[in-house]
Amino acid sequence: MTYLCFLSFIASSNSSGPNFPSPLNGVIIFVVTTFGGYLQVQFGSKNTSPFDEHYIIMWAVSVALSLYAMMLIAEFTVELHKHSFLSIIKRFTVLMGALVAVLLTIIILPLFGYFKLLLWTICFVKATFVSFEEICNCFWKGLCQTIDMVSSYFGREHASLPV
Repeated sequence: MTYLCFLSFIASSNSSGPNFPSPLNGVIIFVVTTFGGYLQVQFGSKNTSPFDEHYIIMWAVSVALSLYAMMLIAEFTVELHKHSFLSIIKRFTVLMGALVAVLLTIIILPLFGYFKLLLWTICFVKATFVSFEEICNCFWKGLCQTIDMVSSYFGREHASLPV
């Protein structure tokens, strides 16, 4: 939850810089924070914690929340540098945040949560198919730039050697 407090603080700052994060990420941060508070209330009266009863789901929530926070930071960094794969990062950042909310829903309302997980899986597959061409283009562009950089480095080194 510390990630979310930090990220919501960044999201609420109204500077003249780039638009960070998208409004949908603000909704996701609100929902995840609300679900986290609800879990604290729900498990506060019990002698067990969510990690005891739902170990695998809570582990997945921790991993997904960490990835979501890293992807939000990457989205901000990439937006500053105006990279071509910004749309891919934004799309998968929202999906990762939605996964955190879906996993928390599974703990609170299991049947509805599993239904949401099915819908999330469909959205993830669709986003992957839509982004596949962009991902391939970014990969090939990065690979070509790396090959050009390495070949120019070795070409420069070879040309500067005395005969």
